[in-house]
Amino acid sequence: MPDSKPDLRLVLHGAFAVPALSLFGELGFADRWVRGETLDVQAIATERGLDGHRLAALTDYFVRYGYLERKGAAYAATPLGRELLAVWPAGMIFHAYGPLLADLIPVVRKEKQYGYGKEVTRDIALDTKASGRMGIAWGLFQRVVGYLVQHRHTHLLDFGCGDGTFLEYAASQFPDLSVVGVDQSATAVANARKRFADAGLGGRAAVFQGDLAEATAFLDDPKVREADVATVFYILHEIAHHGLDTVRTFLRQYRQRLGHVKLAVTEYYRPADDAWPSYMDRGIPEVVLYHDLSNQRLLHRDEWLQLYESEGFKVLDHLEAQQPGVPATVGTAILTTG
Repeated sequence: MPDSKPDLRLVLHGAFAVPALSLFGELGFADRWVRGETLDVQAIATERGLDGHRLAALTDYFVRYGYLERKGAAYAATPLGRELLAVWPAGMIFHAYGPLLADLIPVVRKEKQYGYGKEVTRDIALDTKASGRMGIAWGLFQRVVGYLVQHRHTHLLDFGCGDGTFLEYAASQFPDLSVVGVDQSATAVANARKRFADAGLGGRAAVFQGDLAEATAFLDDPKVREADVATVFYILHEIAHHGLDTVRTFLRQYRQRLGHVKLAVTEYYRPADDAWPSYMDRGIPEVVLYHDLSNQRLLHRDEWLQLYESEGFKVLDHLEAQQPGVPATVGTAILTTG
């Protein structure tokens, strides 16, 4: 449980550290500091045309908290800093929801609306980039790709593919794999196409725009119909903001058109009430909060599994992504209708 005395320093620190962590990750500083490099931040700012004054303010702020240390005119990460900087993708996801937090007062007053295509929304590019990096850092993508290899799947379909990080990773690890992605965001689709082109995937990779809430518009597409396995990462809880009937409709449409194709669903799980003490120092309360504030539906693990089964799916397997000794908040359920 939280201490009886609030620490205003920690509250304020998070407000500034999260955007800084996101920026250091975006600029590539975080990864280089984690590798043990010493960076002359002002020289880099001059070379890249960045705002050196603001970078100096942020690096000095991290020095005050013991995350960075000065070495002459340059900066290096301390052991504590390397631990923090290694999880910059998590900070970037929180930062992606910054527009919602900045407009929280008018949103609560119902003067503005939050959502895709609304007045207030999260930064999709940052969110998808960070989610992709975390999928690799957590070992989740590796587990799913290992499953694909083990079961000799050759045509992968990914719903809500974002910038294509997972599909590029899967194709790079599995030379015989063809991949197709679907995402509702035009920005994400453009970024995925660029990623596939830069990776030289050629005819092995394709992506197009589509909304899971209106899946009938693309489920009959010939490229979709080629799939022998499908994945969906962190999307069902998003379309659930319309209500669980939207999720049920997607699952029914999938079963009717692609019922012979296994579906690997990766979801965040809302922790059980008695499990919260295990999560208080891991950012999970904040993960749940930003999902709740953005009207996404995080269900308990058993609730998700019951939902799948109620729509005619059987759970073949469950791939966990968790640290030893900590109950999982993310997992992949391998579903089949057979």
